[in-house]
Amino acid sequence: MNKSYHQVIKKLHFDMHTPSHIKDVGKDLDINAYVEAIKLSGAESVTLFVRCAYGFAYAQTKIAFPHPNMNEDIFAKICSALRKENIDVTAYIAACVLSDEELAQKNLYN
Repeated sequence: MNKSYHQVIKKLHFDMHTPSHIKDVGKDLDINAYVEAIKLSGAESVTLFVRCAYGFAYAQTKIAFPHPNMNEDIFAKICSALRKENIDVTAYIAACVLSDEELAQKNLYN
């Protein structure tokens, strides 16, 4: 898609705030059904979480702590599939909260 974001009429925003106790994050994601549902909605652009308010990343990255129960790069998987269908993706990054795991890893607890 070659429109700028403000020219896009139909946009979807998926909230993915997933606490650490949730197991097998993304395990049952049927990427074909997911993309087909988005296509049927007529959406031209989708906002996906790269990092949620719990502080977890849904992509493989060195700058954020990945969700402890995620086994694959969900963000990359969805982005790749949507781009093949000419659907734009905007990355949502929550920058204000650190997860307990991040706090512990970075020795930020008092």
